[in-house]
Amino acid sequence: MVQNGITIFVLDGINNLGFSGGPVVTGHGGSLDVFAVISSFHAEPLEVLPAPEPGQSYVSPIPPPPQLPGQKSKQQPKQVVESNSGLILAYDITPAIEAIHANPIGPLLAEPNGNAR
Repeated sequence: MVQNGITIFVLDGINNLGFSGGPVVTGHGGSLDVFAVISSFHAEPLEVLPAPEPGQSYVSPIPPPPQLPGQKSKQQPKQVVESNSGLILAYDITPAIEAIHANPIGPLLAEPNGNAR
């Protein structure tokens, strides 16, 4: 996918907090090339399952019976959390490489004689 002129790769895999900035590589053996940088994971909304009733050891997958006329609803509002979908978002590093080549000055290091190189 492309957003604002930058290619974003959607990869199959689990990404956890702390993976951002990690390299995405292609190739094999000693011939590996970095082509993208991990940004985040694609979040997926998931409904939180209700807690078991007292004395019940699990939540039943069977829905509750329909509400009878005049009966008050016991249904709780749905709760949703953002979870890890298993899809990694990674940004193409081509714009970063182009910026480096356009501004190749790098850090200024002091030489032993005091001049910058």
